[in-house]
Amino acid sequence: MASIQRIKSKLSGGISYRVQVRVKGRPALSETFPNRKEAAAWGAAAETGIRERRHFPHMRSTRTMFSEVAKRYRETVLVDWSATAKAARERHLKWWGDRFAGFTLAEITTDRIVEARDVLAAEKFTRGKPRKNRKTGKVETPAEYSRSPATINKYLTVPTRVLNLVVKEWRLMDRNPAADVGKKKEPRGSVRFLTDEEREALLEACAASEWAALVGNYEW
Repeated sequence: MASIQRIKSKLSGGISYRVQVRVKGRPALSETFPNRKEAAAWGAAAETGIRERRHFPHMRSTRTMFSEVAKRYRETVLVDWSATAKAARERHLKWWGDRFAGFTLAEITTDRIVEARDVLAAEKFTRGKPRKNRKTGKVETPAEYSRSPATINKYLTVPTRVLNLVVKEWRLMDRNPAADVGKKKEPRGSVRFLTDEEREALLEACAASEWAALVGNYEW
């Protein structure tokens, strides 16, 4: 029997609907949706599949830990990355690994990822270590920072990419719960035009350059 639970995020206030399908009184399948209609449709389809004894990836997702797929991602994907890119992705992957420690894939729902995203936005962090002021002798703690929308979106890339592999290649789930998670709005970059003096200086530098791509007869 499928049951639908209305969930309100404590951080964002957003509403989602978690549907659970039970087999012999125990939860067998679980998924979260942005509205009740989708949750009800999925629950009905899951019940039909169980009655018809289809094999659902959900069953494997209830037995596979997030830590297992994170390890597989490291060993099959990150192994070919450059040291710099790998270090950044490892840092993001560790954050999600700590957040979802002890969770199975079936427990990595859309609402949990949304809550994690909001925690990322609210979380404060420091750079460096406390240092002693030479003049006052007092120990000064590093300044606190918040993650920018662009940084939060980079962190969100991790569950999206990992769970895409889980769905499309590893066949452990049939739907990526991160696909419904919205990204933070990033501010537009600033636009500045060169002044007349800057433009003249740039053209003069180009004309005097010996770089092959700039060498030639140009009329400015």
